[in-house]
Amino acid sequence: VARGVDPRQGTLHGVPTVMPGYAAEALGVIDLDLAWSQHGWQVTRHASGLRHHPPTIAPHPELAELTAPAITATRAALDVGVGRTPTGFHNYFEMLGTGTSTALIGAAMCAVITKRAAGTPLSDLPVIASVSPMALGGRGGTSNYVDVPQGVITERHLSMMCPYPNAVWAAVLTGAQVRAWAERAAVFFSPIPTGLSALVNPNAPSFNFDALYGLNTVVDPFAPVAYAVDGRPIAETATRIIAQSYQGKPIDASDRFLVAMTSYRGAGGGAFPGVGCETIRTEVEVKDALRQLIRNGGPNEASPEPAWHFSTGHKAPVLIETSPRATQHLDEIAKFNPIVAGKNSAGFLQLEVSI
Repeated sequence: VARGVDPRQGTLHGVPTVMPGYAAEALGVIDLDLAWSQHGWQVTRHASGLRHHPPTIAPHPELAELTAPAITATRAALDVGVGRTPTGFHNYFEMLGTGTSTALIGAAMCAVITKRAAGTPLSDLPVIASVSPMALGGRGGTSNYVDVPQGVITERHLSMMCPYPNAVWAAVLTGAQVRAWAERAAVFFSPIPTGLSALVNPNAPSFNFDALYGLNTVVDPFAPVAYAVDGRPIAETATRIIAQSYQGKPIDASDRFLVAMTSYRGAGGGAFPGVGCETIRTEVEVKDALRQLIRNGGPNEASPEPAWHFSTGHKAPVLIETSPRATQHLDEIAKFNPIVAGKNSAGFLQLEVSI
């Protein structure tokens, strides 16, 4: 338990605290008993907790009538088409390697920064992008994945891929800083070398699991981590990054890259190393950039090159959690020898894979 947290009393540093359930699944309630004194009202007792509503509870008729026009208009806006995909794509196995959705976002961000850097001293630098999956299960539940079927790509799909109003920024990073960036992202993994264990660290949110689109990065998830989940350096000599290359050439520590990223990351979100003052800041939102890319013809390839892959040699069994709908796509991860291990208590499909 973190310092200052009292889970039994429901307090943070003595202050009553509660976090409501995701997507209104539970109401956060703080009950206070008050007593009047010469100094005013005083809290004599407090209790924090969640109140779960039945999953089949019917909406209040008056509230349903009041919100119906807004809900209808929102659904209509989300159903607007912005382009097409010849094959469809999903991110059910993003923890095993990047796919189309990551590549699309990376390409869109690179296009914005390349255009902005044109005519400046930064225009000669290679442009790459740091991209993390915003929807990858977790507390969002079994439906919290990108799944775009063959055919029309809609605003609804874009909102799933880019749910936050982040702008496209960029920073100049050296090869050494790019490697440290990848090391910090690699805390997403936490398997153990012997026995069956979970591949993904349950305490590491997917929005800090950055892939460097444009590079090829080789990761050993079994090696000791260099960073803590919150981004603090904890082991200078530890490394999970076995190799990194750009266009087939190994990256040197002194190389320089123009790294596209979200404004959240560029402002320090996630505590990634290397973000400094040499930056490009645009007001173009990532979703707007993605929309423009798709309207211009993307995606144009069914299986883009992954931004990273695991080092060979372990072939150790690990467990991953994904959507039950992923059973329709197990052929796509045949090289990992997937074995269905049933569902967990949260409804996620568990797969045993060899990495």
